[in-house]
This record gives sequence, structure tokens and C-alpha cells, in this order.
Amino acid sequence: MPYGNKSQNLQTRLQKTTNLFGHREPHEIVGTKSWARVKNQTQNISYNAAKSQERFFEGMSHEDKMSFIKNKIPHSFPSDQFAKNIKLIDNINYWVDENGWHYVEGGEFNGMWVNPTYPNKLFRGDRRTMQISPTTSETVEFPSCSFEEDPKGIALHVSANNTHVKILPNKWTNADDTRRGRKIIRQNKMRSRRHSRWEQYNEADNIKDPIERREVIAGLKMKFQSEDIKKEQKAMGYTDEEMAMANVDN
Repeated sequence: MPYGNKSQNLQTRLQKTTNLFGHREPHEIVGTKSWARVKNQTQNISYNAAKSQERFFEGMSHEDKMSFIKNKIPHSFPSDQFAKNIKLIDNINYWVDENGWHYVEGGEFNGMWVNPTYPNKLFRGDRRTMQISPTTSETVEFPSCSFEEDPKGIALHVSANNTHVKILPNKWTNADDTRRGRKIIRQNKMRSRRHSRWEQYNEADNIKDPIERREVIAGLKMKFQSEDIKKEQKAMGYTDEEMAMANVDN
């Protein structure tokens, strides 16, 4: 119920409610910057960054302090390229280990690579240095050769153009197993089906007798519609028996 007596009119009650608060200064309004500043000054709330840092590093030697500042305190967020380089290095090392490659150190064939898959065969090595942070780089080494030298597809090769350098495995990929390959196969089937239907319609359209031409075209439409229905049913997982029963019911 509003402030005041029910017998009082609305204007009198609103005036008394307003006068209850009256005029307030900005620092008297809760939540404003002025209010927060006055409250902090009253309660002596302050933060001294220098003193807090001194307490944190208290007891540390100068070398430990410098090492912590350099390695533990981030000066910038890693870029996307740094993350990509780290991932590429991990993928290369994983590929080399999983395929049983061994690096030759010392001797006449120092720096070469061997693999049990190719007995008595040496592969040259390659190395790439990549930035993994603004101040740090890492070098990765791997066996590198052409597809002809590596029919099993277990080594790697370097592909370069004017702007990019890619390190890729020699693994052979069937184009029909890729997303693009499957899309091309579907498109070719659709083109072949459309061309076949166009030829049949074109042949029927050349029939001179109008009644016979109409009947042949109507028969082709029913035939193509039935083919489309069966194709959709097959895509939905219908078996041959289920499709036969569905077509009989229709």
C-alpha cells in the first residue's frame, strides 16, 4: 500500500513519498562511482601493486625472480600461427614414431633415416624450424622422399608454392573416399540420369501420332516417378522386400 492514509488523495500521498527521499548528492546514491570512492576512502580500502609484488617475490633470488618473470608471466597471448606450428610438429613426430622410423646418428650415414619396411634402404632427412612463441622456436626432423621412392606411403614430403610450405605424409588417398570425390560421383550419376531421361523424352517427342506421343510421355513420367520413389526408399534404408511391398500397396 502506498505511503499515507487511504483517505488522503493520490497527489498528497505521492508528495509525501517523494519528500521521504528528498534531494540526494551523487555520492549518496548507492552504486555510483562517487559512492564507491567515498566508501573506499572511509574504510581505507586501497591496493598497492608494488607492495604486493614485493611480498610475492620475497625470499627469491634475483635469478629465480627473472626466470619466473620470463617463463611464467605471459606477456602476450599465443597467435593462431604458433598453435598451428605446435600442432604440426606434434603430428610429424607422431607420424614418424607410428611408422617405425629410426634416425641414424654418427658415422657415414649420419642424418639419414631407415625403416624396417624398406630393408637395406636409406632415406634422406629434412628439418624445419618453426616459431612456437614470440621468443621460442623448435626444430622438427623427419624422413623426406618422393612417392616413387616410398610406395608404402610411410614417409613425408614437402610441398611448397609462392606463399605456403606444407609438410604432408606420402599416404595415398583414394579420391573416391574423400568428401570431394563422393560429391563428384553423385554429381556424375545425376548428370547421367538427367541426360538419359532427356534422350527418352526427346525420342518420345518426335513421335508423329499425337495420341501415341501423349501416351508414351505419360508412361515415361510414371516410370521416372517410380524410379525416384525407389531411390528415396533405398536412401531411407528400405530393404528390397519392403520396397516391393510398399510399391504393391501403392
